Amino acid sequence: PDLSGLVVSNITSDTVSLSWRTGEKAFDNFIVEVRESALPTQATGRTLSGGVRSTVLTGLRGDTRYQIKLYATIGGSNTAALTTI
Repeated sequence: PDLSGLVVSNITSDTVSLSWRTGEKAFDNFIVEVRESALPTQATGRTLSGGVRSTVLTGLRGDTRYQIKLYATIGGSNTAALTTI
């Protein structure tokens, strides 16, 4: 299955919306990993069901750069990550 098109939108001082596309086959789950660019070893993550194609990240801090990675899981394996800053 394909995972593509990570889009960041609706950016406010403490939230951001993410959406993405997939191919025809379903994934088991999606993993969203968020880390501050200045603290690359400290990440927080959330797992979403395979039917989800968007989420809203909350609790972010204004004037802070973040790296966001999206993985999909299928059969216990992760896809390559889609990354945005």
